[in-house]
Amino acid sequence: MAKDEKVILTPEQAVALLPEGEYIHNFANPGAGMMIGCDYNRPDAIKALRGAKRLELGGEQSKALKHPIVCWHTEGRLTFFAADMAKVEAFEASLSN
Repeated sequence: MAKDEKVILTPEQAVALLPEGEYIHNFANPGAGMMIGCDYNRPDAIKALRGAKRLELGGEQSKALKHPIVCWHTEGRLTFFAADMAKVEAFEASLSN
């Protein structure tokens, strides 16, 4: 897999990458260089992922923040969900096979 290749996720793949726990952290980017963090309870996080217009595996910056699940809610509105990075690495490794 090329470093700049976009990886589109299915809702099931995105849910499988979530970390354990009752709450899932999320960053929203409302613009002007700001990031706002919040916690979704697990059922609401899963609902948001399943209702997304598009899901992607983010790049190096979102991975460094441990929030690589990019959730496009509407055109131009996206948020970044936390993930279990060991699961993300295993998922990426499976793509190269």
